Amino acid sequence: MDSRQKDIFQAVAAYIPQHIVARRVLHSTLPLVYGLPRQGTLVFVDVSGFTAMSEKLSELGKEGAEELTITLNRYFTRMLDIVWSYRGNQLKFGGDALLLLFFGNQHAARAVRCALKMQEAMRGFKRVPTSKGVFQLQMKIAVNTGTFFEATVGSPGERLYPVFTGKEVNHTAQIEGVAHAGEIFASPDTVQELDGQITL
Repeated sequence: MDSRQKDIFQAVAAYIPQHIVARRVLHSTLPLVYGLPRQGTLVFVDVSGFTAMSEKLSELGKEGAEELTITLNRYFTRMLDIVWSYRGNQLKFGGDALLLLFFGNQHAARAVRCALKMQEAMRGFKRVPTSKGVFQLQMKIAVNTGTFFEATVGSPGERLYPVFTGKEVNHTAQIEGVAHAGEIFASPDTVQELDGQITL
């Protein structure tokens, strides 16, 4: 990789999940299209409150959109700073939700500590003042440890898509479905993986 390619890679890497960047750097001989099982911990973060805020601020037109963007940026910057401090990978945004992945040493413990820290940080968003009133943001989190299937599919040289799937991904979504605002639900597999590494 020459200097120009490195510059391009560094610029693009900021928008790609870090585990994919690391895989490309550390395993450059890996085929561009591949699939393999991965052991790790998945974290599903769902936020409520942005929809009501968006609907009210939309009444202000462009000014409301700018105000909403400022709040969104402040929220996601704070949360992703926490995620990265625990060596988590942000897989995707889904509306008001985040899908996070933790690999490597003590991945379950790091994922749970990260979730606890994120809920703690939500205190700063308990009352969000806007020109259309004060809104409350709340968050619920599901944590699930297991074997997931990671793949890159598509056409090399044209477009490639990262895929993260399997029954444990679906299980994580099911766990999130029973959690309530302010809660963190960890699967039995996650609790077993912790094995006393963290006191809840």
